[in-house]
Amino acid sequence: MEIKNEEEAYLALKALSQYYREPVKKMSDYCASIWAWFDALEAKYREEKTPDISDFGDTPLHDIGKIVPTIRIAIHKSSMLGRLMYEGEKLRTKKCPIHNGTWSGLEHPERICPHNCNLTGWIGKE
Repeated sequence: MEIKNEEEAYLALKALSQYYREPVKKMSDYCASIWAWFDALEAKYREEKTPDISDFGDTPLHDIGKIVPTIRIAIHKSSMLGRLMYEGEKLRTKKCPIHNGTWSGLEHPERICPHNCNLTGWIGKE
């Protein structure tokens, strides 16, 4: 199926949403929703003098808002999250025999792991 324009893309997403009976959107739309949620949590954290209990069970919203900046950085830096979300890769669960589950920098042509761990320290499933 060749999609030629934005309207056709929208109709395709709508059809997929109906087929799966759940929202099907562009990855950037999902990411924007997560960042908006983070923004709201951070704003609530900054404005609250006393922590409120929210619908996170017994965890005060205040505590969650406090760690959002750290989570944002972790998301931006996560090679694993990118592979899971954008490449559809399954979670790697086997330690690389060379890198033993430890990130060893960025891979480049002069530094390639023979076990295809991409220097993440992890390869496919056990």
